Amino acid sequence: MNHTGAHKINNTLGQVLLAQRMNKRRIIAETGAGQHGVATATVCARFGLDCVVYMGEEDMRRQRLNVYRMELMGAKVVPVTSGTRTLKDATNEALRDWVTTSQRRITSSARSSARTPFPGWCGISSQ
Repeated sequence: MNHTGAHKINNTLGQVLLAQRMNKRRIIAETGAGQHGVATATVCARFGLDCVVYMGEEDMRRQRLNVYRMELMGAKVVPVTSGTRTLKDATNEALRDWVTTSQRRITSSARSSARTPFPGWCGISSQ
């Protein structure tokens, strides 16, 4: 059984390799059900990168096993208590974090939250 999900691990692996190429040592992610967070934490653990995962407090309650897995891999899981306390708010918090620390961090996302996906934004932060 692949606990990280086949497409999730491929996505995060590519994003972490991009982060390494850009000399970024910290990865910021957001997750709802936790699969993307687990995959990101797994790849970060493998490559020795710091991992911060934003997850809505309500989602953390529902998905305790995935929170445990992320923490087991060394990720810092940050509960989001604003708004509906779900993925939408976790995404907002991850973007806030990235905007304020983009010189040191890169953001990893499982989805395209806007017209421009996160990896495109990462190139902008390194210039």
